Amino acid sequence: MFNGVCVACSYVDETEWQQAKQTEKHDLKRLQSEKKLSLIIDLDNTLMHAISVYDVAEWINKQKRSKANKSRVKDLFTSTNNLSFKLRPGLYRFLTHISTMYELHVYTMSNKAYAKTFLDKIDPHRNLFKGKIFTRDGNGCILKKKLSRLYPTNHTQVLVLDDSANVWDDSPNLIQIRPYNYFKNVKQVNPLSYAKPIKNQFFSFVNNYTSSNYNSSFHLESSDFKLDSGDSDFLVPAIPPPSPPVEDFSNHFSISSTHCTKQLDDFLDESIADIIPEEKESDDSLEHVGKILKDIHFIYFSQLKHSKEPDVVDILHSLCTEKRSTTLRRKRSTSSSEPDFVQTKKCNSICRSNSSTTLTIP
Repeated sequence: MFNGVCVACSYVDETEWQQAKQTEKHDLKRLQSEKKLSLIIDLDNTLMHAISVYDVAEWINKQKRSKANKSRVKDLFTSTNNLSFKLRPGLYRFLTHISTMYELHVYTMSNKAYAKTFLDKIDPHRNLFKGKIFTRDGNGCILKKKLSRLYPTNHTQVLVLDDSANVWDDSPNLIQIRPYNYFKNVKQVNPLSYAKPIKNQFFSFVNNYTSSNYNSSFHLESSDFKLDSGDSDFLVPAIPPPSPPVEDFSNHFSISSTHCTKQLDDFLDESIADIIPEEKESDDSLEHVGKILKDIHFIYFSQLKHSKEPDVVDILHSLCTEKRSTTLRRKRSTSSSEPDFVQTKKCNSICRSNSSTTLTIP
């Protein structure tokens, strides 16, 4: 059960549901007092790109040790499961700046161990991601995400950052960022579906957002994450690395047999160039998204000062349609206070024993 809803069969426990709504009310009130909004962030192809190819992980580790080509692998790191991660350009400045205005949550379709591996590397002490960590283990569905899993009824202070509009059914709270794909000629680690991806109506505007008329220039940091073994965390001295996850990742990831030769000596730079590009990246999507997030934050709390009832969706729509003088009212369902699940009369005992809840990673 999560927020009074069984993640497997959608049974609604009325008592727990009411408690969840009270908790939500308290959380949103707390955020207002802290002058923060809530931002739910996806991981894969939003903040980073990951692959599971043994030779690539070995090559990255070798370059980290050699120092000769260290700059080429500065934003790459590997896990004990031979996963290779590449951080999206500008991720450090984006997270450090946005975390001062938004409480950051993670909502990913990957499993717990995968999410923990990534977060333990970039934010081991949870100085950035102080909210909930929600994975597919507690989602109840491997193809769709729902805001009500984290916020049952009130979405006026909640935004979503994801590269996929499909999984959110093009939610009005979604800011759809351009998918980030760094590694070439390899299979996706966490493919959601083979359905044709859809684009949010404001996709182009958001990913090219440059006008910032609300004193909201996006602050650029010269620092970056320190991902090499032995380096300290960027905010707090690093703690000893966590124990490797018990879960076997081999059951979850597709490995490209084309490149998985496990012959490192024969895996030369000419071959790695087919997977890891040598040219400088030009991806600046996080900078554009950062600007619009800051503008939304500024407008929201400006309206709140004037005793209005602001809604982040109205603000997002007004910015994207350049009708800043008029607040666009979102059409809300008359049943918006009810859970968006088909209620069943009785929760299956198997569901109750097997369903997972949100993983809050310490």
